[in-house]
Formats: sequence, structure tokens, C-alpha cells
Amino acid sequence: MSTSVTKSKWARVFEISFWVAIGIVLVARAPVWFHSFQMHGQLAPKIEVKDFDTGEKVALPSAALNGQNHILIFWATWCGPCHVELARLAHAIRDGHIDAKKIFAIDVGEKPEVVKAYLAQNPYPFNVYLD
Repeated sequence: MSTSVTKSKWARVFEISFWVAIGIVLVARAPVWFHSFQMHGQLAPKIEVKDFDTGEKVALPSAALNGQNHILIFWATWCGPCHVELARLAHAIRDGHIDAKKIFAIDVGEKPEVVKAYLAQNPYPFNVYLD
């Protein structure tokens, strides 16, 4: 038996093992994905955040939202796709497509001074919160 045949057998075994592992992960995660789809249109679970400007603790969603649709966006200063999404939301507000009061931008896991420096360079027309 030549080594090239042996390598191709091992390559095939690796390939099959890889796809079996991927399948197991997909099957294991499927219930979580389906559950997230079922939550569409339901009230978000309550979370407590700090208002960036005032430092006051705020419970979201609050009773003041009256069951209306709002946008909760979780972001970080180091997250490139987050910068794009925040800029899109800012443009939508400036163009009159979205009310700024309906957006809750929640920075995740960063110190207030890091967020302050970022917002000084990138001011947004909506409220920012800290987790």
C-alpha cells in the first residue's frame, strides 16, 4: 500500500469526522435557534443598565414603553460591525425613519471612560447605556 493512498484514507476519515462534528453542533444548537425565532414579537426580558449620561440605573424594557416596538442594540467600541449598525441607525433617525427615543444602545463590558472617548469621536442621536 502506498503512502498516498494511506494519506487519502486519513484525509477522508478526517473529512467525515469533521462533518459529523459540525452536524452534532448544529443539532445541539437547533433548539436555541428555534426558541429565538419564537420570541419575535414578544416582550424582551427585563435587564438593568446604566444611563450613560446620568449614571442612573434603568430597567429595560420599562413600563413607559407601553408594549411598543423598540430597538435594543448591544455593541462595543472595538466591534467593527457595531460601528456600521450604529451609523445606520443614526442616519435613519436623521432621515426621519426612526424615532431616537425607540433606540436603546447598550455598550457591553467596557469601562465608561472608553465609551466616553468613543462617543466624543462618534456622537449618536440616541441614548447610550452601559451594562
